[in-house]
Amino acid sequence: MQQEKNRKYYDVIVIGASVPGVFFAIEQKKLGNDVLLINKYGFPGGYLTESLSILQMLERNSLFPEIENWLSDLEEDNGLLFQASTTNIFNPENVKISLQKLLQNHEIDMLFHVFPKNIEIQKRKDNKFVLWGKEGAIEFYSGYVFDATENFLLNLFFEEGENNAMEYKSNLITTEVMRENIVDINGDANVYQLADGRCFMQLPFQVSNSDFYESDAQKKIDEISKHLKKRKCRVQVLAPQSEITFNIKQGLYLDQFEEYFGAFVKFVDEPVIPHKILELTDKLLKLNFT
Repeated sequence: MQQEKNRKYYDVIVIGASVPGVFFAIEQKKLGNDVLLINKYGFPGGYLTESLSILQMLERNSLFPEIENWLSDLEEDNGLLFQASTTNIFNPENVKISLQKLLQNHEIDMLFHVFPKNIEIQKRKDNKFVLWGKEGAIEFYSGYVFDATENFLLNLFFEEGENNAMEYKSNLITTEVMRENIVDINGDANVYQLADGRCFMQLPFQVSNSDFYESDAQKKIDEISKHLKKRKCRVQVLAPQSEITFNIKQGLYLDQFEEYFGAFVKFVDEPVIPHKILELTDKLLKLNFT
């Protein structure tokens, strides 16, 4: 980080410590750039750890080397809870720990528990980026800002941008459930029994008010909890937030200011489907660093 006259400057600021955000930050650091990685929560992983989007559809053929190495390390550390063909379910705690180690090993500057508040475009490599944390407003300057969030957070700063939710799910892990009790737990849930006997569940739910969707999610969780209690088990791991699939309308700013801004969804050129995050991360890295 360069610091002149109390101005904190980074070549690249990455919004979101998602899986694509972590690996994009690492590759930028390898190129010799000063990189700052910011995140809303106090841990990395994006949707995989924030929304328990741990079910990932992924072909393991010809992956970007860093992705393949990371996945191999996860497997060795028992970070894979379920695997069948291209379906993989990861341990969210292992994901957090492994990504944190990667960031530390590559000496990436991290600032967590912060949220973007404002961006001032200077049309030169001196853009003002204001974050909001517990200590109040924090200012940085950067030549390039990359949005690695799965819900295209940067888009909300521009009038042309709009994020439309297509699908809502609550993801959770239960305590051990008898195999014969899995099928009749809930009709619209996707249920996978893990290697240790626990279950991973995806619960789609309808939203009555998009501003209060977490209330609808809680109703669904309460409903499933009653079913689980009858089978002498309970919810063990619950996501901090619901999983949302967005139909993203990209803002015009990406074309107007593409020298200064980039976004995960822009580079992969398709909506970010939660169960395809690792596949799209591989695509992003191959497009930019091979």
